[in-house]
Amino acid sequence: MSPTADQNRPFIDRLLLVIIGVFMAIKLILMTQSGLLDDEAYYWVWGQRQQLSYFDHPALAAWLMSAMQAIFGDGIVGARMGALFTFAGSSYFLWRFAAKIRPQAPLRAFLIAEVVLLASPTFFAWTTIVYFDHLLIFLCLGAMYYYTLYLDTDSDERTSFKSLYMAAGFLGLAALTKYSALFVGIGFALVVLCSPRYWHKLKSPHLYLAALLAVAMQAPTFIWNVQNDFASFSFHLYDRHSGPWWQSYAAHYFIRYFLYTVILFGPFLLLSLFRIRRLRAENSFTHTAAYLILFVSGTTMAFLLSMVMTVSSHWYWTDLAYLGLVILSPVLLGIGWLLWAHIVLGLVAAILVTINYCVLPLAALIGVHDVETGKTFGWDQVVAATLDAETRLDADFIATSRFKTVAQFNFHGQRRDIYELSPQPSQFDYWQDLEALAGKRAIILHDEQANIDKLTGSFETLKLVEEVSIQRYGFEIYRYQLYFGTNYKPAEK
Repeated sequence: MSPTADQNRPFIDRLLLVIIGVFMAIKLILMTQSGLLDDEAYYWVWGQRQQLSYFDHPALAAWLMSAMQAIFGDGIVGARMGALFTFAGSSYFLWRFAAKIRPQAPLRAFLIAEVVLLASPTFFAWTTIVYFDHLLIFLCLGAMYYYTLYLDTDSDERTSFKSLYMAAGFLGLAALTKYSALFVGIGFALVVLCSPRYWHKLKSPHLYLAALLAVAMQAPTFIWNVQNDFASFSFHLYDRHSGPWWQSYAAHYFIRYFLYTVILFGPFLLLSLFRIRRLRAENSFTHTAAYLILFVSGTTMAFLLSMVMTVSSHWYWTDLAYLGLVILSPVLLGIGWLLWAHIVLGLVAAILVTINYCVLPLAALIGVHDVETGKTFGWDQVVAATLDAETRLDADFIATSRFKTVAQFNFHGQRRDIYELSPQPSQFDYWQDLEALAGKRAIILHDEQANIDKLTGSFETLKLVEEVSIQRYGFEIYRYQLYFGTNYKPAEK
């Protein structure tokens, strides 16, 4: 390394620290000043109703949210504090990876990986809000780190087995968070099976005992599914896709998914793949990590790309594939134009997202109706109007036409006696007794994303009584409707 490079190192490190500080300040503003997204509110309700597992996901993230609510309260801090703790955990494992990948300059490697994570729009969001991915990212980083240590250490050493069991434990916890953690386990298994240099590990009983540990940790999920006719497994494999996802093909699903993935994880992060040859000159740990990441990412992408060509899918289901690029970013990006371009784009995205969710949906400025953002605003107004209608019309109960609207009302109105009447399956189906409401009168809070026509047969009369317009700076950003229904007739879902 040249003397000039040595002289520049402290300046670059300080600059990266400042940039990380800026991202953290934006993160804290977004975390505390923006309203809960409807999925976050849905999971917040789970945190108040602990059980072995849930219809949509396993239970670990809900258990964590329950603990955060107990410590920090039922408000926005208690709802989102878990993401701050798991971000710290993710940062810890990025440091552990960095120290192994660049033992001669671990701080620089860590700062690069940390800023790359923060500057990726999706990872910035996922480490700020409490979709279950914040916990998944932390736990999968831990699993991949310990699997790498195990693979990179001679199998007859005690530390090798310790790493294996640590990896299995993290994997088991990750699978208790989201089912997609399975790709890390499959990726590791493929590494062992496809590489002759690891075949001797197949003779060790510890490999199978560790796998058994990860599987045994899924007991809460299995028990809940057995008790509920395997509802969660059926939902993810079949029901949510209106049939098997492998039966049809639609090119526009794939194109949309690909574009969203590239843009929202970071195009410059993806371009770092073209520097893959840089890995050849790296140490054994880095080679092993890259090999494991190849199989984890490849397994994730192979499954998801086969799915997105047949059904509409979310771009963020690919987060485990892109996580590998963050781990390897000290090598693939380094201190070069790709890193700085990634940072600039990420900073702009973080600022715009914060304005969008804390001040005004920016799409309103160009006449576009952004429903995803709009429904996070104005809930004090919505709750007040709904409660007033309940009193004024002497309704027996309050219901909604969309299950996530119930969750937002639960959070903002601090009411647990709100019912969800839509035919769409959700966790609320396992909590509420609609038969007890037969013959009663209801105020229905109708979300514009729902279809009120699906509820007309559930009431003798259903009449629009009020519209609630949510506005910011003269722009209407969302609209709710309040209906009054008489003689409720429960319908089978």
